[in-house]
Amino acid sequence: MVAVKTLQEHLNFVEATARLSFHFSWHLQSQLPDETLSDIIRKHTMLYYHLLNLPADQPRPELVAVPAAGAEEFEQAMWSFCKDFIVEKATAFYPDSIGMPGYINKPRYQWNCGSLKYDPPHLELPGYCVFHIANGTAPLSIFDVPGHLLECFEKLIRDSEKEYGYTTLYTMTWLNDRKDFLFYFPEEWRENLTPWEKRIPGWSIGDWGQLLTARGLLNPKTAAFVRENGYLKYCSRKSYCSYENMKLHLRFLREHGESSSAD
Repeated sequence: MVAVKTLQEHLNFVEATARLSFHFSWHLQSQLPDETLSDIIRKHTMLYYHLLNLPADQPRPELVAVPAAGAEEFEQAMWSFCKDFIVEKATAFYPDSIGMPGYINKPRYQWNCGSLKYDPPHLELPGYCVFHIANGTAPLSIFDVPGHLLECFEKLIRDSEKEYGYTTLYTMTWLNDRKDFLFYFPEEWRENLTPWEKRIPGWSIGDWGQLLTARGLLNPKTAAFVRENGYLKYCSRKSYCSYENMKLHLRFLREHGESSSAD
């Protein structure tokens, strides 16, 4: 049985991720000349929403950027300035944080299909089911629980079609760079994937989830890649496919087992 992360593990994770966020933001300044360093931290790292349970659209004076001469100096200066506030907020948020069992069922999240969630209709995407991915099996991985993702996708297609009459499935996520995620989609999904690029991330785990383990701790390999290269290892890519093809593919997986190759 995989152990749930302890409070101390969580606080160590928060410190390491906050420091990485400051370091990353410093280097991102040259690509975002119209944004302040404080805004880059808020809008382009997961510090506010996913670590501290703060709205990413509301600046906090406790997290304002302080003067520094370089990335390493800025990282240390920001941690010294913010650490008491960050530890306080992270400690309060620990029971409901990513990686804790049942966290996606908390009022803050309200996922409607296990580890998946679909949105109400988007005016700019008529007929499209925009969905999101989390980890309802924490502290285990969604890929390590047999049948879990298959059941989630079956429920998502069934419920969203009944509720909104959707005809097309759509999402944008870093998981579209992973074969074990693409396994659950028909060939149409692969054909419609947007190209890989060094894109500037937002604040959500649609970009930053690649830095998290199933237990809600920092993935050392992907974190090291960001620190060394200044961009995320996996690109958050868009794709879509018809409900018709998705249903056929899910039926194939149900009949032949999840060990079947989809390639």
